[in-house]
Amino acid sequence: MEEIGDFYSKEESTYNLAVDAYTHLTTVNPQHGEGWTKLGDTLTVNDRSKAIEAYKQAIEFVEGDGIKSKIALTLQELLSAEGRYDEVEPYRKYLT
Repeated sequence: MEEIGDFYSKEESTYNLAVDAYTHLTTVNPQHGEGWTKLGDTLTVNDRSKAIEAYKQAIEFVEGDGIKSKIALTLQELLSAEGRYDEVEPYRKYLT
């Protein structure tokens, strides 16, 4: 499923297919951190609110401080853009 999502995410016209593939991947394997990250990356284009939720899942399951830091930075940017400043605090610990 991840490869299918990767394929579809390359074209704007197949956005919904990419979202479906990554959603299926994270449903089948809820601890697939990279799947959650890619779902968040894809959703950022059209649905920031859902992207935020995907990134919140991703940060729990990805490994590596650098990756967690990148996701935390993205979460900070998206949450700030949505005016949801109070939700940023738990992710500050990952920012380097």
